[in-house]
Amino acid sequence: MTVEKLGDDLVGAIQYGWMAVQSYDSREGSLRALFDLAGVLRENGELSAARDAYAVVAEQITTFEYRLLAMDALAFIAALQGDAPRYHLIRARMDEEGWEALSPVFRGQVLYYRGMSSRALGWWEESRRWLVEALAYAELHGLNKLIFDAEGALTEDRSNDVRPEKSWTSPEPYGEEILEVRQGLRALRDTLADAGRSV
Repeated sequence: MTVEKLGDDLVGAIQYGWMAVQSYDSREGSLRALFDLAGVLRENGELSAARDAYAVVAEQITTFEYRLLAMDALAFIAALQGDAPRYHLIRARMDEEGWEALSPVFRGQVLYYRGMSSRALGWWEESRRWLVEALAYAELHGLNKLIFDAEGALTEDRSNDVRPEKSWTSPEPYGEEILEVRQGLRALRDTLADAGRSV
């Protein structure tokens, strides 16, 4: 999936990622591939499909870090879609599961995305507070990418010219090209819902 993503063949990356999800022999391997696929989907505005994928990972993967990061991504998607109650619900579940026990890289990421989620919901002061905390945490632990991201987000806040990266309310950008992937992810999510286990 990385080759296609770097080559700007995002449809190819999504399709390849979906094939990878289905080709793993182990359940955990398949779920990790699904987590990666969800990230590509989210980054490219396919929020419904990304939400389905992250929900499956959050409910089925046994690895603590992946489960919490999938939940964090679900909270961010809820914020991008303007769903504050759902955002708070997922955040509360993360608090219950002890996200603070994540390794520094992942804990810093949660701090950053809480800031970005607050921004997406229009909560500017809360956004700034989380981003300042993320930056301080990143500096303390030498997390260079997070330092760069948090500084960039704080600079945008100061410029008073904050615009979302994409129009998250627009229809999925890839239409029929990834219909099979969308349908497959929805089927996985529906299976969880039928079992009463959806995030």
